[in-house]
Amino acid sequence: MRQFLKYFFFLTIVSIHICIAGDGNVKNILIVTGGKKIDTIEFYTLFEKLPGYDYDTLSKPGLFLNNENYDFNKYDLFVFYDSYEETTQPENEAFMKIVSLGKGMLFLHHSIISHRDWQEYQEIIGGRYHYKSWMSNGTKYGPSTYKHDQEYTVEIIDETHPVTIGMDDFIIHDEIYINIEINDDVIPILSTDNCESARYVGWINFYKDTKVVYLQPGHDRNAFRNCNYRKLIRNALDWLTEDRY
Repeated sequence: MRQFLKYFFFLTIVSIHICIAGDGNVKNILIVTGGKKIDTIEFYTLFEKLPGYDYDTLSKPGLFLNNENYDFNKYDLFVFYDSYEETTQPENEAFMKIVSLGKGMLFLHHSIISHRDWQEYQEIIGGRYHYKSWMSNGTKYGPSTYKHDQEYTVEIIDETHPVTIGMDDFIIHDEIYINIEINDDVIPILSTDNCESARYVGWINFYKDTKVVYLQPGHDRNAFRNCNYRKLIRNALDWLTEDRY
């Protein structure tokens, strides 16, 4: 009987370990920063100790240096939190080599201002922050601008999408973007009640074989510490590394 209990106890511990650890497949993220200074300590808490994930970091323009010899294919997805605005043609070409891998891409907040004079970047991310006025369907807009320290409601458009599944509308204290351009073919998943902000603050885009998520919130620790924002990040990572669309 004692031997049986020992064996039962051993199996229980093993089962618990397997349950916690999952299948043991850790997904690797490359987080890209660069441009404006960020609160790195607070930002990286979004990804530290995230079960099932590990991450490396690079910054632009370092991302483009020695691009030929770096094994980007070892990553399961890429997270962009950079504001590297002025890029050269070789840098854009280096970026496209990463895109061509077909790995999921999560773009956060000010990443929408990166590569600002490169049209293809807008097609990848699904929108653009314009520093000059711009035209759409005969109507003049912009230039884009922003407002800090806004308290607003993030509204869930589709509660069934894997990025927002089971989530309710929530309040966040964050920066808003005004008069940004959003491509017509994106799939909006988040909107806002702030009448000055861009109507959509989160969307899905598909660029060739690449799944893309853009989340506009994420200026500073007020967003990073918001449990609903953290849930959005986790859901986005999970969806971007899965085969389902």
